Amino acid sequence: MTPATLSTKALNRATLARQFLLERARTTVLAALEHLAGMQAQAPDAPYVGLWTRLAGFRPEELGKRTVPLPPGNGAAQGTLLVDGLFAGTWRATRRDSRAELTVTTFSRLTKPDASAVTSEGTDLLAFIAPGGKPGVVVRHEKDLRNGS
Repeated sequence: MTPATLSTKALNRATLARQFLLERARTTVLAALEHLAGMQAQAPDAPYVGLWTRLAGFRPEELGKRTVPLPPGNGAAQGTLLVDGLFAGTWRATRRDSRAELTVTTFSRLTKPDASAVTSEGTDLLAFIAPGGKPGVVVRHEKDLRNGS
């Protein structure tokens, strides 16, 4: 038996449906962001317009504190930290001599389990990108940097 093949039109419709673009979904902002695996947000209005077009009854305040300023370069030159599907910070890996360091800057304080997970994943990332280096993971909060702490 030959598996069914989608026509170009059917594939197009399935893709639009998967992205919540055929009809507005009745779901929460967080569930939508997880389903979509994030959204473009380089322009300030983009996530609001994107969610408004996708979610039934979306109100801008639902996104609220989940939005954060983008780092210089619109995040294109820095690693992006996602926590539960939300943009939670940036990361940068450096290597000096035998030391490999991952610096993670968060936009809000992480819970202990999230900080532990970031440190663990960061150590694995360093082992991959700088094999043989002595790994070090530094997690810092953006507000502490502004206050000079």
